[in-house]
Amino acid sequence: MASTKVYRQRTEFIAELLEKQFPPRRIRGLEIGVYKGDFSHYLLHRVPRLYMTMVDPYLQYDEFKKRWSNRSWNALYARVCFKMALLKGRAVLLRMTSEEAAALYDGGFDFVFIDALHDYPHVKQDLELWEPRVAKGGIVSGHDYSMAPDAGGGGVIQAVDEYAAKIGVTPKFGADTVWYWIKE
Repeated sequence: MASTKVYRQRTEFIAELLEKQFPPRRIRGLEIGVYKGDFSHYLLHRVPRLYMTMVDPYLQYDEFKKRWSNRSWNALYARVCFKMALLKGRAVLLRMTSEEAAALYDGGFDFVFIDALHDYPHVKQDLELWEPRVAKGGIVSGHDYSMAPDAGGGGVIQAVDEYAAKIGVTPKFGADTVWYWIKE
């Protein structure tokens, strides 16, 4: 009888997916929505062949206005920069919006992980901007495929399902509300 591995964390799930999907060569990844940098930091330690570009504007958004000042965002950005600097050139942190960053890249990413703002318009925009920049055989993925209020109340589900239907793929699901598909 085959066993099914149970993953507790999205980081563990994605790390294993990357290791299985790509031959022993350099992997070029992209994370949209970095926050504290824990996701990319874990992946970079777990998958030594991985090089990450991370995008987050570290700006005050409506949902965070009560909890985070611009000063707090600046301090968080500085901490993430320090954390990533220790990875010897395998991580690039871009402090800009997803749209601004997309203008810098034509493609070539092996995988993208979308975990920025969780409302429908922003997830839709991130999919439209970044899915075309993932190479054939690459992984398009993200977090918070959930109806929970802190996951956009279904905005992620709507955007992912609509975009997947538009390009003719069926999303798969992993640990901790992760969604993904392999680009054909």
